Amino acid sequence: MKPAPKPATALPWKIVAGQSEREIFRADDVTHSIARCGFQGEKNAAYVVHACNAYPRLVAALREAYLTVHPGMPVEYRIKLAAIGDLLRELGEL
Repeated sequence: MKPAPKPATALPWKIVAGQSEREIFRADDVTHSIARCGFQGEKNAAYVVHACNAYPRLVAALREAYLTVHPGMPVEYRIKLAAIGDLLRELGEL
C-alpha cells in the first residue's frame, strides 16, 4: 500500500484574490501562499480548495461505509463496498 499523500500545510485552506491571480493559503495564516492559480485562476483555485477541504470528510464517510460490510449483506452491496475499499487503498487511506 502506498502512503496517503498529505498536504504539507494544514487544512482548511482558503482563496485570496490578487491582482492577476488567485492564491491559496491556510485559512488561519495568509503570510505564505500554498499555490498560485493564474489562467482561469478563480475557478481552478476554488476547485482545488473545495476538493482539499472536503477530502478528510469524504475519506471518513467512505471508510465508515466500507466498515459496514458483513457476511449476511446482499452481494450487490458487498460488491459496491469492495469498490469503496479499492478506492480507499488506491488513495492510501486503508
